[in-house]
Amino acid sequence: MVDTGNAADDRVRPLEESDHDLTVNTGSLVVFVLDAGGALPIPGALVKIYNAGEIGGEPIAELISGESGKTEVLYLPTPPVSISELPDRSPGIYSLYDIVVSLDGYFDIVSRNIPVYPQVLSIQPVYMVPMTRLNPQMPVSGE
Repeated sequence: MVDTGNAADDRVRPLEESDHDLTVNTGSLVVFVLDAGGALPIPGALVKIYNAGEIGGEPIAELISGESGKTEVLYLPTPPVSISELPDRSPGIYSLYDIVVSLDGYFDIVSRNIPVYPQVLSIQPVYMVPMTRLNPQMPVSGE
C-alpha cells in the first residue's frame, strides 16, 4: 500500500447554494481516481472511507468510481462551524478521514488524515499505480 499523506488541504472549495442541503455540522468529499500520471480517469475502483485511524475496521462508506474516475459526493459529519469562534479551537474545525482505494491490477492506495471541513466540498485525487509498472519480473510480451 502507498500512503499519500494528507494532500487534501489545498483541494477544498466552498459549497454552492445548488450543492446538497448541508447543516453546519456536515462537509462533503469527492474522490477522483486517476492513473499514476494523472491523465486518465480510472472507473470501477472501490473507494472505502474510514474515520481516521480506523482502517481495518468497518468503513463508514464504500463507493465505486464512475466513468470519469469520480465518486459520488459523500456527506460526512464535521464539528460545528461555531468552534472556529472559540479562542482555543482544538481539535480544529474539521474531521479527519482515511481513504483506501483498490482495483484489480493496481496497488492499493491509502490516504490518511484527509480533512473534511463543515460546509465545504473537499476534493481528494488518488493516483493509482499499475502493478506491472513497478514489477521488473513481469515477462515482456514476445519473450
